[in-house]
Amino acid sequence: MLGLALVCGTAIGVWRALEAGQPESPTAFAYRIRVLDAAQARLEVELTVDELKRGALHLGFSANAVAATAPASKFRVRQAIGPDGRASQIEKTDEGWRIPHDSGSLTIRYEVSLKAGRSGQAFADEALSAMGADGGRILGSDLFLFPMDVPPRTITVDWELPDGWGMENPYRVSPTRSAPPNLRALYATVVAVGEHRVVRRDLRGYRIAIAIRGNFRFGDDALADNILSIVDHELAFFGRAPDRSYLFIVEEHPHGDDPEQLHYFGLHFNASMILLLDPRSARQRLQQEPAALCAHEFLHSWIGELVRQEGYEMNWFIEGVATLYADRALLATRKMDYGTWTERMRASYANHWRDSDLRRNTSLAQAGQVVLQNQAYTRMLYTGGPLLALALDLEIQSRTDNYQSLDDLLLALTDRAFTDARFRLTRDTLIEELRILTGTDFSAWLERHAWGTADLPLPASITSAR
Repeated sequence: MLGLALVCGTAIGVWRALEAGQPESPTAFAYRIRVLDAAQARLEVELTVDELKRGALHLGFSANAVAATAPASKFRVRQAIGPDGRASQIEKTDEGWRIPHDSGSLTIRYEVSLKAGRSGQAFADEALSAMGADGGRILGSDLFLFPMDVPPRTITVDWELPDGWGMENPYRVSPTRSAPPNLRALYATVVAVGEHRVVRRDLRGYRIAIAIRGNFRFGDDALADNILSIVDHELAFFGRAPDRSYLFIVEEHPHGDDPEQLHYFGLHFNASMILLLDPRSARQRLQQEPAALCAHEFLHSWIGELVRQEGYEMNWFIEGVATLYADRALLATRKMDYGTWTERMRASYANHWRDSDLRRNTSLAQAGQVVLQNQAYTRMLYTGGPLLALALDLEIQSRTDNYQSLDDLLLALTDRAFTDARFRLTRDTLIEELRILTGTDFSAWLERHAWGTADLPLPASITSAR
């Protein structure tokens, strides 16, 4: 079973600098992290903030938008030391912590328990931060506190790791140090620490790292070859990527020993991706679900991360396009033939879409907005999303006499996002880009098929019964 493969960033829970226009001068954030108890997933963090003005520092966190993991309960702020070596008072507030201080530097020590605040949902337990005696993965929002009203000039993260452990992060500058370029890169990226086996390659001027932990039947070389061939294809398609380095963290799916089903699960965070794979998979199966999962997640680097939405209004487009183009990447890299793809789309349409009672009263746009909360809506989105993306592709070709396609729309959207960091994918901006591309108005078409429940105009090769 192919698990959820969503582009998941984090939403700032309490960062006043965004609201107050970054009132203070930029300063340096320096983190030092030590693993206290790997088996219990407990860590100690020391944060030093320099060049502060006299007043009070407001310490907060980024709330994870993927699952309700109650980040405040993970943290225990133990001590704050000023430049004179004296301890400062720590006041707990509704938003985080308030620490009065004199001018100069301030060093804050706190502990993190990754297991605290779990929602109890399998989604959170399987997909996010997890650590054991041999290492694990940590989403930044589960680890980093930061001053809410002080913008960072520089950010460095240093790790003190147990013997035999390594560290991988897209912003890695040495074996034990990373330097995220901004706060979002700090809290919305995953780091791998532990006994990972790491494959590193340069592709088209980009650094790709694959951190593998666990025992898989298919072997590391076969896995790396599959991932790198897909990455190379998608880099070639878009021509450029938002980040210079990317990290794939590959670990065993926590329910991979369930004899009733195969599990494949992926998430995309900034320049990092988590792929949870069934360890029993044979080498030949790498061309199937694991390859599709990798292609889907890496494509989110452009559609989902670079071309971003606010909320989940455009999930139908982002997830539908990523799923359709994951298949196209497999076709282009000869991991799947066209006949197999057509049969899969036909089966998906017949078994999960054509006769679905849910879709008769629920639009794909509605399903995308609640996809994290309901399994039925999730299946609807991941079945109907690529079908809608395919229908949109055919409609673009029809209106332009096959001169333009969905390819051209994706390149136009990414070009716009590269030049305008404030650009967001919305219903209106999609209609605008389609009008520029085709010279026609797609608002009525999208109203019927994305925000409405009209049947999708699909080719007979998919809708015909077998």
